[in-house]
Amino acid sequence: MSNSNGNNIWAGTKNPELTWKWVSYMGSEECQTKAGATGTFFPSIPAAMDSTVTSMKSQGVDLSVFNQYVKDGVLYPSTAYANGSAVQSAEQPLFEAYFAGQRSDDVFAEMERVSREILAKN
Repeated sequence: MSNSNGNNIWAGTKNPELTWKWVSYMGSEECQTKAGATGTFFPSIPAAMDSTVTSMKSQGVDLSVFNQYVKDGVLYPSTAYANGSAVQSAEQPLFEAYFAGQRSDDVFAEMERVSREILAKN
């Protein structure tokens, strides 16, 4: 799963038209390419990723494998979902146990089960 930027508009905004214009720009390839050129932003638009890869390479970070996975369609955009904090609270200890060497890769099946249970509550 790849990055997805959660741009949104607050329902009570005083300038909905201007806010929509800004959020639309943030979701454009042009904006994400410019932001990615700093090496401080991971675009959610695959076509904008090349600028991030180039910038990060100049900083000694090789993202070419990630970028190739994006181009090959191996990674897919993260979908929006409800109960995100509940999913994070349930999965974070499992991630920590895995990376601390306390759990093997069997943890991923448990993470999937727990996430499905939480998301099914919607």
